[in-house]
Amino acid sequence: MKRIVTSSQVAELLQEQLNVWELARNNYEALKQVKVKELVFDDFKIKVQFNPARIVSSSAKVDTKSIQERKCFLCEQNRPAIQTGIPFGDDY
Repeated sequence: MKRIVTSSQVAELLQEQLNVWELARNNYEALKQVKVKELVFDDFKIKVQFNPARIVSSSAKVDTKSIQERKCFLCEQNRPAIQTGIPFGDDY
């Protein structure tokens, strides 16, 4: 049976995580430093983003050995214990 997840449940989860999880709170706060600029051309627009906090993941090692040794950050068993979620559907 599929679970229905409401926007209020998601908002509650986000607030709870920001209250108890320092890394999430700091990363969320860092979003205030993001700068966005829209470049307009004749028949299209492009939005570019500068996010100073992205240097951490942008400078991660991406060689084959490093990637193979890196644990999946999406898998439940690799999540920090403080990170929680909301069951969704049959498999998530």
